[in-house]
Amino acid sequence: MHTLSAYPNPVNVKDVITFKVSIKQSMVLDIYNIRGQRLDTVTLNSEGTAQWDLRNYEGAVLSAGVYIAKPRNYKGIKPFRFIAIL
Repeated sequence: MHTLSAYPNPVNVKDVITFKVSIKQSMVLDIYNIRGQRLDTVTLNSEGTAQWDLRNYEGAVLSAGVYIAKPRNYKGIKPFRFIAIL
């Protein structure tokens, strides 16, 4: 089983969050709010890392709350929850 993590967690909505997966492989993460609405997609590089500015598809900054990063088409990694604060 591989893991997905984010730093910092919690993260300020004005900062950047870094995602990292325990395997060195590119993959796609879908970001959801707690209502299950997909807000954005983040692509991890071949090293298994990516930075994201906490903006949705429309470019709006996310509000404070709990969000879920879920790997797309990769069942060996559980979704990861992270918190955005003001």
